[in-house]
Amino acid sequence: MKNRLLTLARATLASVLFTGMAVAQARPNPANPPSEPAVAKTSSVSQLTKKIAKGSKAEAIEAAEQLKAVALQELKDGRKPAVALISAIPVLQQQIIWFANQNDPLAKSCFDVLQLLGNASVPIYVELFKHPKMKYQGLNMAANSFAHALENVSKPNADTQRSLAEASVFLAGMASSDVAISDLMPYIMALDKIGVPAVPAILDRLNQAQSPEIRRRFVLRLDNIGPPANAALPALQKLKDQETDASLLKAVDEAITKIKLQ
Repeated sequence: MKNRLLTLARATLASVLFTGMAVAQARPNPANPPSEPAVAKTSSVSQLTKKIAKGSKAEAIEAAEQLKAVALQELKDGRKPAVALISAIPVLQQQIIWFANQNDPLAKSCFDVLQLLGNASVPIYVELFKHPKMKYQGLNMAANSFAHALENVSKPNADTQRSLAEASVFLAGMASSDVAISDLMPYIMALDKIGVPAVPAILDRLNQAQSPEIRRRFVLRLDNIGPPANAALPALQKLKDQETDASLLKAVDEAITKIKLQ
């Protein structure tokens, strides 16, 4: 069931036609060369990235933890991730692909850095969700990390909005599984945090779901998004008119009421 669900979720995600996206990288201004501390930090980040890529497992984990400290400091200082940190993304991504399926500590350390890199991290998570080597355990780790990464996404531009919508297609597909809700929490948490960009994917799965319990699961996502999900009101009203399951009808009524509170 999990493998079939994973295949369907990836197939749906692959069918979404969005323009190609690249990680935006800030470019230094030649007229304003970086200060000596900035150069030192860039050198340090570069060295840490090399250790993550080529060091022993223990060295790589230690380097990732140090890189995390650099990223946390930049967040604390209210700065966007520096170019040097953004340049570490391909190495972090590769280590995640290699080790996440084993729930390896190195994969977790790399996720801990990636989720601090703000808007630049969003298309990387989409790539991880689509990657054929990412299996169920690795995808669980990715979805859980993504839910935390969304806390550091701010003022998303059009490309980031498209990446969020694309990620939602996969997350909603996984969240539609007829398994214990506890197994689906990473996907559900991420959908809730994405908010408005996730509404089309949520509505799509709501319309496809055969089980009242699964339909209720997606109605609750809309309820959690609240008034910004007002585009879902016609679909919710239609569901209310057609549905007979008492528990689902209660959830629909509550979602409609909450969304209308503007």
